Amino acid sequence: MSQLRFSVITPVYNPVFSQLRDCLRSARGPGIEHILVLDGVHNVRSLKRLKRLVASFGARLLVNEQGQGISAASNKAVESASGEFLVFLDQDDFLEECWWQPLLVSIENSDFVYSDSFHANLAGNPLSIQRKPDWSPTRLIFNMYATHFMVVRKTIFEQVGGFRSKFDGSQDHDLALRVSQITTRFTHIPIPLYSWRRSAASVSTNPDNKDWAYEAGVAAAKDHLESFGLSAEVERVKDVHPGAMRAQFAERQNAVSVVVPTAFGTDLSGLLWVEKMFRTLSPFLRPELGDEIVFVHGGEYDSGFLGRARSASALRIRAVQDDNPFSFSRRSNIGFTVAENEHVLLLNDDVEFGDSNPFSSLFALLNLPNVGLVGGLLAFEDFSIQHGGHFFMNRLPSHLAYEAKSIDHGLFDLIVDREVVGVTGALMFQLKSTWQAVGGFSLSLPLSYNDVDYCQKIRTLGFQIVQANSVTAIHHESLTREPIAEKWEKAHITMRWSDMMAHDGYSAPYRRLSN
Repeated sequence: MSQLRFSVITPVYNPVFSQLRDCLRSARGPGIEHILVLDGVHNVRSLKRLKRLVASFGARLLVNEQGQGISAASNKAVESASGEFLVFLDQDDFLEECWWQPLLVSIENSDFVYSDSFHANLAGNPLSIQRKPDWSPTRLIFNMYATHFMVVRKTIFEQVGGFRSKFDGSQDHDLALRVSQITTRFTHIPIPLYSWRRSAASVSTNPDNKDWAYEAGVAAAKDHLESFGLSAEVERVKDVHPGAMRAQFAERQNAVSVVVPTAFGTDLSGLLWVEKMFRTLSPFLRPELGDEIVFVHGGEYDSGFLGRARSASALRIRAVQDDNPFSFSRRSNIGFTVAENEHVLLLNDDVEFGDSNPFSSLFALLNLPNVGLVGGLLAFEDFSIQHGGHFFMNRLPSHLAYEAKSIDHGLFDLIVDREVVGVTGALMFQLKSTWQAVGGFSLSLPLSYNDVDYCQKIRTLGFQIVQANSVTAIHHESLTREPIAEKWEKAHITMRWSDMMAHDGYSAPYRRLSN
């Protein structure tokens, strides 16, 4: 086996020499070479001093007579690199001591490695930790979380064609997306190995400093989606954070079956919850495509709702009676069994939609590679969070950010569409064939944790589950029943999925170290 070597690549442009010295010092180590490229001879105060500084640390300096941009400069350095892996390091940042040691444990079966990182002040002291999620290809489209400490196998870098100058400013995002199209061997090291300085000109201090860089990220995301045949308009979520993006997808062309388990419960005024759900969902259903809605009930009095719904809509509306005691799992399975379309939206009867069409995003996200299930962001009537995806803590599942008053949580966890360990059964979109492949919902869990169990079965097939935060609705859960799990239900789900619930690498908190 040949000796493993790392080539550290650093483009240089108007450097602060004290910061560049820290960068050079941090990149030294066994089996490591450091290649720097000055992008334009006039973009440094003293070329002679720069050459002396680089040589004093045993690094190599390449020089472009004229500036060509960060992508072209980085590609030039890679051409002369001899390492098996490329480590991209900015000129004003630095690596942790012995940073290569965790890499040596990870790289044998990896093509792309990234780590957590520090935000540091100008003196190099850490201000905050950026905890990053595990490999999340959907999230990567809308949030370049793998930036700052990005290690790529050189042969993979060359296979995708290196950096592309038209994406300068977000060239790392574009590269990561193209790498994700040819390999799934991404590895997250949950240790901060990299420090990113927060200077006055840094985007971490003021995003407006490099607005053009964020726009390049929008272009990279759009290009990536188009590679999968998904037409979309990508936009930044500027009012929340410029580094987060969302997509407006083209109108769907496939039919959907909506399955609604119901007991025809009413609100305090006597109005059926299911009637509210139907009124807000029906504008987005398309009879001409063959859409249908299937209500599975127990013979309870419907106050004439079914008749009113059929007379008011051209939609195919079916009602299937289940005379057994209410079981969400059984009624869901009955609905899937009779559903005539391959795309199925499982929906609680106490969900209300707003003005945005949920189906465009649901269909598009389900069409991404290896996605088996898509959920949505649900809120209570006061707009506090009811469900932002499942997460695991102490080997038990819970709703992320439950009752939180703001979507500012984690690393855009409630903003961008992203992978999660599970989603609520109140809003689940999938293929009927996926439901069949996992054997449907478990009848041993009639009320609680059936969705958790169902999601883990889907994950065991190798599918990913996506929390579509771009799909929002109101969920009246606390008004229709008490969301309390029995001890036996907790014991059942723990016994069945304890190993999978031991780790959740998708929900990454962002923790400050100082005020």
